[in-house]
Amino acid sequence: MKWYAPECIYYKTFTSKGDVWSFGVAAWEILSYGEKPFKNMSGPDILRLLDNGGRLSCPKSCPYELHSLLMLCWQYEPKDRPTFEEVYLKLNELIPDLSNYITAYQREPPPCFDEPKQPSQIDTSQPGIYYEEKEM
Repeated sequence: MKWYAPECIYYKTFTSKGDVWSFGVAAWEILSYGEKPFKNMSGPDILRLLDNGGRLSCPKSCPYELHSLLMLCWQYEPKDRPTFEEVYLKLNELIPDLSNYITAYQREPPPCFDEPKQPSQIDTSQPGIYYEEKEM
């Protein structure tokens, strides 16, 4: 229910415009590093929020321009939402700017990850164990 457009919930009407809404929610999840949409809210509370114009807030690491696109995906009236072609074109327009933004704010890898090994350095006889190649 948290990914459905209002018309899907109220009228069981499923169209590509409803899919655009769902795409916006899924993109929001990715941009918020897996946070659950409408966390700790019941179905009726979510509907009340949406009916009153409430939407998911901008994730901390999300550029404003990208969140603005998501907000267009969440327009209450399906006719006011962009098509997938329009979403695609807008994303292509934003990509050069987004790649600079993402590079500037890229997180460090979790401490459990080692430096990548070359294929010749991986001991395949014992999965998960690496060895260093020695000169002979």
